[in-house]
Amino acid sequence: MQQINSRNKLTVKIFEKRKNIFYQNEIVILRYLNENDFAIKNDYFVKYKNLDYNENMFSIPDEIRKENLKFLFFENLSKLSLCDYITFYKEKTKEIHAKYLCYKILCAIEKLRTINILHNKLDDTSYIMLDDDFNIKIIHFCEAKRINNNNNKFNNDLFKLAILLLKLVSFKKIKSINYNKNDNKYEIIGTNEMRTKSNKLNKGIEDSQFWERLKKEDNINVSEQFLKFIHILVKAKKEEKIVDIKNLLNHEWLIY
Repeated sequence: MQQINSRNKLTVKIFEKRKNIFYQNEIVILRYLNENDFAIKNDYFVKYKNLDYNENMFSIPDEIRKENLKFLFFENLSKLSLCDYITFYKEKTKEIHAKYLCYKILCAIEKLRTINILHNKLDDTSYIMLDDDFNIKIIHFCEAKRINNNNNKFNNDLFKLAILLLKLVSFKKIKSINYNKNDNKYEIIGTNEMRTKSNKLNKGIEDSQFWERLKKEDNINVSEQFLKFIHILVKAKKEEKIVDIKNLLNHEWLIY
């Protein structure tokens, strides 16, 4: 929602009482990000504004319960989220666009690591917003965590990035991923639309079979380099050591 009666437009996030625990976590993370703004330059994250709500700012929508509300104010994000572009514009993301987004998000993950923050929800296309110049802005830090340095839980953001990329290039026909450690393979959990076509997708289907179906049914093709890169991101979740972001940024899929 945008603030009104102001020369400067802002975006506001409203928490109802039952969501106050998420508000408390997010405001702690956002303030920590702001305190470290100089170090991370805040190129990739929504900028938090330390403001208090007053009734002259805007009207509360009728569908929101008005007791014990909490508000967070951010810079204005005039463009849509990745989810909006896929859903409303019916745009299929080309691999070259996925590369650009992946590069930016990897840089964001690397910067979050420098201040020991795990975002934890990068698989959701709704949480990647775009500013006036279509630069990415990561939002939704209410499920983020501050963890100790050199903790392999940082790799979870890479696993979530894999799901995000698969959603983008498959036109959101992927819901999640299971990694089969014994066979060193990942299995794809399809969305309800895909499940109506094959009961196998209820438990997961081997990735090669999934892409064969997408190629046949939706004319969606992906490169071998892309799939190799996805494998690395998926396996990161099970790695005992933190995966080096710099090595990922130099992967053949991203640089060619």
